[in-house]
Order: sequence, then C-alpha cells, then structure tokens
Amino acid sequence: MTTNITFTLQDQLADMVAGETKLYEHGTDEKLAYNTIKDLAKQAIDKNIDEGLADIKAGNYRLLTKKNGHELIDNLFAKHAR
Repeated sequence: MTTNITFTLQDQLADMVAGETKLYEHGTDEKLAYNTIKDLAKQAIDKNIDEGLADIKAGNYRLLTKKNGHELIDNLFAKHAR
C-alpha cells in the first residue's frame, strides 16, 4: 500500500534539509526524509526490543500457556483499551 503525503517545510528547516541532501548526497529531499523516518522507526523498534529483553532478564514476564493464554491476552487488550 502506498500513501502520498505532502508537507511544506518552513524556510530554515527547508534550507537545512536542502543542505543535508546536498552534503551527504542523499539524492533527493524525499530520499532524505525516507531514510530519516526509516532510521527513527528502527531506533524505536530496537529500543522496545532492548526494554523487553531487560524485562526478561529482570524476571518481569509471565509464561504464556494454553491454560492462562486467554486471560493474559484479555488483560492486555483491556489495558490498551483504556
């Protein structure tokens, strides 16, 4: 699925993006924006993985079994619905 988003950068930010694009040879402003967003998303995913691994290491987890699976999943959805 592709979604087109158009946005306008104000003068100072537009100049910075143009300078970065030229300086680091990103090709286009769009490619710079894409790479920046991709890098930020990867950082967020990596942070969440690191936090999850730290929780496991600290013993902050529950084993998911057939017996307690529905209860744990229901509780998870209930917390996020608030």
